Amino acid sequence: PGTSVGEQAESVARYFQDNFEYSLFHFIHPGNRDPIEHFLLEEHPAHCEYFATATAMILRQAGVPTRYVTGYVMAERDERDGSWIARNMNAHAWVEAYDAAAEHWFPVESTPGRQYQTLKVDAERDGLAAAHLAAVQGGESDLAWYTRLWRWVIGIRITDGLVMLFRVARLPLFLFLLFVLWFKIRRGSVAGLDPIDRRSLGLLRQVDRDVRRQALIRAAGETLHQFADRIEVKARSCDDRRSEVTLRRAAEWYREYATARYRGLEPRPMEAAISRQSIPV
Repeated sequence: PGTSVGEQAESVARYFQDNFEYSLFHFIHPGNRDPIEHFLLEEHPAHCEYFATATAMILRQAGVPTRYVTGYVMAERDERDGSWIARNMNAHAWVEAYDAAAEHWFPVESTPGRQYQTLKVDAERDGLAAAHLAAVQGGESDLAWYTRLWRWVIGIRITDGLVMLFRVARLPLFLFLLFVLWFKIRRGSVAGLDPIDRRSLGLLRQVDRDVRRQALIRAAGETLHQFADRIEVKARSCDDRRSEVTLRRAAEWYREYATARYRGLEPRPMEAAISRQSIPV
């Protein structure tokens, strides 16, 4: 009675700061006990979430409205544009208590080695940031070297590098995904086929690609014999003797292919790819 909300909050915060230690390592608590109860009774080192939760619960028991807050306590500025930099190592949890008489919320910092400060504008801002950084570093100077090393590792700024890497690798990645999709579709189209059917289909696709170089594409509803007739028509209009012979051989192969498949046989491959044939003039 007679103690203000601010004095109550300060008393709880000072109790934790004077009697507990800060640590990033999680302590295993008995499964049959509440972790906050174990933390308070054993007074073991803990990270900010333990201190904030325990502070909120104690103040609520005393009738003080509180809220659990998580965010970043930033102390570093970007030299390029003056913006504040929030790293993983700046993540923090604290408590805000409500003063009904003053009708406002105020911060309560219970974690040892940390100091909450409200950043002000313009001239005061850089000085407060420097003071806060000194307080944080001073409070953490007694941490084990491997704890400080771990916090440095998780605080490394990798966002810019990842964005640049994504921009550079975006086109190759897109092409790779297209290739994988095409391969799966193509593989699925021949899955379950008889070996003779699979090899025959491969031969047909190869010759289709070679003939396509001569600006001849087999239509979806066109039979092999119809396509062969159209190839011969194109061959008769060729001025080049080499192209004419190439196309006539292709037409003949399509007819032989159709006959072999009708009989359930495996067609013979062409002597060579049309684009690579050596045809005497």
